[in-house]
Order: sequence, then structure tokens, then C-alpha cells
Amino acid sequence: MCDVCNSAEPSVHVHLRHNVGMLFMRREYETQGRLCASCLKDVFRRHQVNNLLLGWWGVISFVLTWFYLIDNTRDYLAARKELAQLGQRRDSSRFVPEGTPSERLARFRHNVRLRLRREEAVERIVADLMSTHDVPRADAEAFVRDIENESELAAAPAPENT
Repeated sequence: MCDVCNSAEPSVHVHLRHNVGMLFMRREYETQGRLCASCLKDVFRRHQVNNLLLGWWGVISFVLTWFYLIDNTRDYLAARKELAQLGQRRDSSRFVPEGTPSERLARFRHNVRLRLRREEAVERIVADLMSTHDVPRADAEAFVRDIENESELAAAPAPENT
């Protein structure tokens, strides 16, 4: 989770700094934390621009500015590489369902039947099936309606033979 924008995108820990020289004094600013790709780019750019424009004004500041420019660039490139690896790992671990939607849902027939007996809303059951088992809405609705019809037929009184 990104510390700047709170997004759930992959994030990496970075430590970026800039220096503001004031002839006889200096101030140092830093950003340290977990950042996503877009926040990393923005924060890196801000620190580098501040270093380039405000970092040179003083003897100690002149030396530190060079150090911070190089160190920030090194950290930025390492963070970008780590984010790329995290993205590849996330893509490779993505769940790929096997079988047709009916085949994937078949083993949950009993669960759906129980939920219908508890008079749970059909739309809620359909939404759960869609999100949990990665099936299209039409297939999930047809599956639930089929079970609903089965239940109604089983509950109907049997015709009498005379």
C-alpha cells in the first residue's frame, strides 16, 4: 500500500532527499516510505528539481547536492526495478479458472440451495458467485434460477393417483 496516495498498487520502500543551501546554513528534506510507481515518479522529480535549483548555495550544500542527486537516482532506479518485478510476480500468480462456468459452479449447488432456503436475495447470491468464481452474470443467474426451480418442484405436492 502506498504511503502517499493509499492505493493498493504494488509499492516499494524508498528514501529520497534534497538539500536547500542558504549560503551559511542549509536545510535537508526527505521522503521515506512505501511508494507506488506514480507517487515514486512524482516524489523523485520533486526532490531532484529542488536539488538542482536550491541545493548549490553554500559550500557544504554544494557537496551534498551532488551526493543526493546520485543517491536519489540510484534509489529511484532500484525501486523501479523492484516494482517491475512485483508487477511480473502479481501477473504470474493471477488465478486462471479452468472449465466452463457451469462446471466451475456445479460443486456449489448445495451451498446455493442452502442460501435460497434461508431466503437470501438471488441478486446477492449471483453477485457472490460472479466475484468469487469468475463467472459471467448470465451464467450465475441461470445457475441460481435452475436451483431455485428445482427447489420449487421438490416442494410442490406430488399428484395423487386415483
